[in-house]
Amino acid sequence: MPFQLLLVGMLSLFVSLGAFPLKTYGQASSSNYGVYDLNSVDSPFSQIALDAPYIVGLSPRVGWGTVEPSEGQYDWSFLDGVFQTAIQHNKRVYLRVHPGVFTPDWVYQAGAKKVTGSSLGLIKGAFNTFPVPWDSVFLTKWKALVVALGNRYNSNPALYIVGVAGPTYESIEFYLPSTETAWQKFGYTPNNLFNAWKQCIDAYAQAFPSKNIALNIETAILGNQQLPQQIVNYGLNTYKSRVFVQGDWLSSDTTENVLDAMFGLTPQTTVGFQMVGTSVVMGSLSTAINNGLEGGASYLEIYEYDINNLSNSALLQSATTQLQIPPDQRDANSLAGASLSQEVNRYKDPEGKTTPGQLVQ
Repeated sequence: MPFQLLLVGMLSLFVSLGAFPLKTYGQASSSNYGVYDLNSVDSPFSQIALDAPYIVGLSPRVGWGTVEPSEGQYDWSFLDGVFQTAIQHNKRVYLRVHPGVFTPDWVYQAGAKKVTGSSLGLIKGAFNTFPVPWDSVFLTKWKALVVALGNRYNSNPALYIVGVAGPTYESIEFYLPSTETAWQKFGYTPNNLFNAWKQCIDAYAQAFPSKNIALNIETAILGNQQLPQQIVNYGLNTYKSRVFVQGDWLSSDTTENVLDAMFGLTPQTTVGFQMVGTSVVMGSLSTAINNGLEGGASYLEIYEYDINNLSNSALLQSATTQLQIPPDQRDANSLAGASLSQEVNRYKDPEGKTTPGQLVQ
């Protein structure tokens, strides 16, 4: 995503949220804040991460087909194991279940419409099939799973954040591949997509009434900068500071103006970030962490690859210490400082060119 678009979107999002009531930082224990271990989809967590006291939480990513291989028949074994492990090691859990390209075949057999888009690399394959995001059959089946997830895990003391998913592609971010024009033949209108997100936000808030839910934002969806604002506004207007706002594009290159805009959200709600990739992809880990602190983060999701690198231990310990301090009271330069570049490119092809992806059928 070109920097100018990202910056304009972030600043307008900040302005649009200015009227929300102030949150109290003490609404959640600071012990829930810090570094979360982000690992691969449907994968166990490393012993290094589990043993590290500075890793406060686990961020499992689970495919829909893993937990509901056939309609109404649930396999909780993987997630039950995650929660058991979290409790044993005094970790919090940030729960994500992925629909999109992880949607099981029985959903399509029930009549959900599907589309094929180019892969961003989370799963193997150049092109992957996923449901039309506003399809009513898909949304009905998905919301039923959300209810089942809430019945199973809302009362679990280890659960701290639940990522809102539904009208999504490979991740649970607002991102969809391709362009507005390409989607129109599948019935796209901004209102259709907004209503799909609204339904999913409501479903999560109702299924997890005692937990925080997170929106993994983009600043434009199919080039529309107003739509993400609508979605976030709805969440915060309706559910207040229970709705966390998170950017999954943190790197060593995230610009200061974007970080300032994210910091501006902290009086209304809790802000978090996910690294755009490992340090191999996104550059200096210390610089990225500093950027997250400057952006007002209370938690950072860091890839397990970097957590398993024991040379990062002191850095991660320092990060968690700082993340547990209210954003307006911490020293954002307490880690290794670094300069900020002038561009954030979220999605790149193998040659490094920004691409919106494509739909093929």
